[in-house]
Amino acid sequence: MDFEEYYKSQFEADLRALIAAIPHRWQHSFWDDPAAYSIQVERLKEGDAIEVIPINRRPLFAVCLCWTVLIDQAVYTYARSYYPAFRSLARYPKLTGNGTWSHRCTTPFFAIEWMGYGIPDGKAKALALLPTAREHFSRDIPESLMKFFQSLWRLLGGSLMSVPAN
Repeated sequence: MDFEEYYKSQFEADLRALIAAIPHRWQHSFWDDPAAYSIQVERLKEGDAIEVIPINRRPLFAVCLCWTVLIDQAVYTYARSYYPAFRSLARYPKLTGNGTWSHRCTTPFFAIEWMGYGIPDGKAKALALLPTAREHFSRDIPESLMKFFQSLWRLLGGSLMSVPAN
């Protein structure tokens, strides 16, 4: 399965499976909102949750999770006024630390760094996918943001701003 096919057809199901497999004591959310869930980097190691992702898909999963978290953090940082609406539509997870930093967002690249791949060359495979992911998301992000703003426009009843006629 190539990167784009995985991202569009399997990633979300794998993400939901991982979140469901995280033991209750390690489940966290942000802003007192159960829908604003986080994944501690520790849960990406082998032992209690990552096993729900088949070994052959873990490099793809790590790269997709990295980009998903990166997109979420970018919208939060650079378009904060739109973030609540974006979060309600996208429902992207946060990637957080563990232990004393379990409620702090961390770098998206820890998704690749901390992943329990289950195979010796798993991380190398994930790193090799980064150029393909960058190419995909350089096309996908503008398209997705356009759809997001169109959805937001409909949600607000077209009252976001007046568009002058030319």
